[in-house]
Amino acid sequence: MNRWPIKPLGELVENLQPGFACRPTVGDSGVPQIRPLNITEDGTLIFDGTKSVICSDSQAQKYSLVPED
Repeated sequence: MNRWPIKPLGELVENLQPGFACRPTVGDSGVPQIRPLNITEDGTLIFDGTKSVICSDSQAQKYSLVPED
C-alpha cells in the first residue's frame, strides 16, 4: 500500500545532486555514506550495511544531508 502521493520529481526536488563515487574505508574511519539501498520503499532510512568513506571538507559540505532534505 503506497501512502505517499505520486508526483513528478521536478515538483519535489529543488536541487538534485548525483553524489560522488568513493572507495569505502576499512573500519570505522570516515563518514557514513547513505546509498539508495539505505532507503526502504516507504522512505525509512536504514543504516544496516552503511559504508564509510573519506571525503574532503568541501564534499562533506556539498553532499551532507541537512534538515528538510
